[in-house]
Amino acid sequence: MSTHPQPELRNHTLVVTVSSSDGRPVLDRRAYESLARTFHEAADNEEVRVVVLRGLAGCFCLGGDFSEFLDATKHQKLIAAVTDLFRTLATFPKPILACVDGDAVGVGCTILFHCDMVIASDESTFRVPFVDFGLVPDAATSILAPQKLGYA
Repeated sequence: MSTHPQPELRNHTLVVTVSSSDGRPVLDRRAYESLARTFHEAADNEEVRVVVLRGLAGCFCLGGDFSEFLDATKHQKLIAAVTDLFRTLATFPKPILACVDGDAVGVGCTILFHCDMVIASDESTFRVPFVDFGLVPDAATSILAPQKLGYA
């Protein structure tokens, strides 16, 4: 199912809802590009003072769409879109607040480490599955997780 970030400006707060028609958002290249574009525009918009990033009830984001990652013809465009999004988040000049209710998996979890504050419901779960395969987590998770969460 296609995932669409839906931005809405409310009283100087840009609320960006990550949603999909089936309620279980997975990010593909278009979703990464749309999120990056939304944050680029918010950075330049003086009306926006803070961004709230949220999913719908029960699921924040289930991660990235691996079908594009495995397709050699789409791989480079996907990597460029992911890189642009995370550079944008890392240098974003305004506060980012994430609201999580439900699953935050893979890149859905990694995005949270780039936010200034995360508020999560008791029903929320967080997972970076690359480590299950002996791989390094994506988008600086191995650096940002200890900075944000501390050491065990």
